Amino acid sequence: MEQLDNLFELILSPLGIGIGFAGLAFLWYCLKNQQIVYLLMGVCLFCASLARYADEFVTAPPLFGPLEILRSMGRPLTIGLLMLVFILALSIPKQNEKIKVPLPLFGLIIVQYLILIKSIYYGTLAFPIFYFLLFLLIIFTLCRGLGSRIESWKNFDQVAGAIALAGGIFVWINSFQGVVGRDAIVFVQGRFSGTTGNPNHAAVFLATVFPALLYAITKSKKGYIIFWVATTLLAFYWLLISGSRTGLIMAVMSFLLFFSHKMLYFLVRIIGWGLALSLFFYLLPGLVEFSDVTEVIGWDGMAKRINRQSEGGLDTRAKIWHIQLRNFNEYPIFGAPVYYGDRIIFGENSWLGVAAQFGWTGLIPMLFFGIGMIHKMILLWKTRIYNKAKANELSLCFAGIISLMTGSFSEAYLLGNLSFPVMSMILYLILADASLVFLAAEKKQKKRTSSTD
Repeated sequence: MEQLDNLFELILSPLGIGIGFAGLAFLWYCLKNQQIVYLLMGVCLFCASLARYADEFVTAPPLFGPLEILRSMGRPLTIGLLMLVFILALSIPKQNEKIKVPLPLFGLIIVQYLILIKSIYYGTLAFPIFYFLLFLLIIFTLCRGLGSRIESWKNFDQVAGAIALAGGIFVWINSFQGVVGRDAIVFVQGRFSGTTGNPNHAAVFLATVFPALLYAITKSKKGYIIFWVATTLLAFYWLLISGSRTGLIMAVMSFLLFFSHKMLYFLVRIIGWGLALSLFFYLLPGLVEFSDVTEVIGWDGMAKRINRQSEGGLDTRAKIWHIQLRNFNEYPIFGAPVYYGDRIIFGENSWLGVAAQFGWTGLIPMLFFGIGMIHKMILLWKTRIYNKAKANELSLCFAGIISLMTGSFSEAYLLGNLSFPVMSMILYLILADASLVFLAAEKKQKKRTSSTD
């Protein structure tokens, strides 16, 4: 109640009234300039990643002035921008009926509904309902507000650009913070957490935007290529500093799959650069020590994380997975009871987390989602084989989806709500459907043209 009273007090204050008028003016401008929706979406995606690390032992140091204010307002800004995109979505006079809600998302909607039911059963009411409605709002807003706007390959590039924009904002803001006060973003065991809640969140963010950054490089004009190349290299650098094994696997997977249709081209160059660097370190061993290079780029810290084990000899995640499997075996139908008050803990695996908490009741819709994603990836792969002209567009969707699916076996981000991984996954699915629809239409048009001739 105190928070609501403070909110109403702010709204009725001169400052609140001024902000309200400014917001209405900005809304009017957005309605007159609909193309700004892609910029708003990019900023919204970035704001969805903002969080402050805190536990019983460590509290995140403050960031540089305005950046600390920005981080503290992450959730309200995300909701505000999402509502703005929602209003713009309602103002679309004619939508592209071919781009609808991707079918796999209905599996996640059922899982979110189960989360709602279980949360209410264990004692809370208002927040679970709000959480579920917010998830539906996110799907509607992204599918209607952005998916319905994709009527050409130009619109496709604009949506992909929104994901790349979020990555660019994140990379350069954190790089600036790294210059003025590096300790504020690498205070968790020397690992990079940036403006997110912890190093794993930062790594997942960077790995998720990686395909979009690679796509931006391939589509940029000459004047912007250097910017996107620098952004991508910085993103990979911060990813190494994060020490996240999941993030590294996702990023490497994205790179290999994005350029898999040009793998021979890149293989020759990788071998060439590898030989050149080997000769450099062999001929001039006293100039640069290889160990110094690995320490600077963050590989030493990543190597320690890769080899990390728990006291029992198992990988730290494997121990959690073992507990989840045990809970699933003990409660196979409806899942294990909630042991921590009214909080549902999913652990470090989206799939085992659902199995442990909801049993087969939740695992079936989750598998529906997974099978739908696999079917989508197979379609993208087969289509790319016969459409070399649009290989980059198809590779963007394929790399983005499979990267997120790979990471979901080590992190439970598929079960999130107002989060960057969930929102970006929806956008990658929308882009995948749009690309398949466009290529099918182009193929049909070619057949009509050839039959006419």
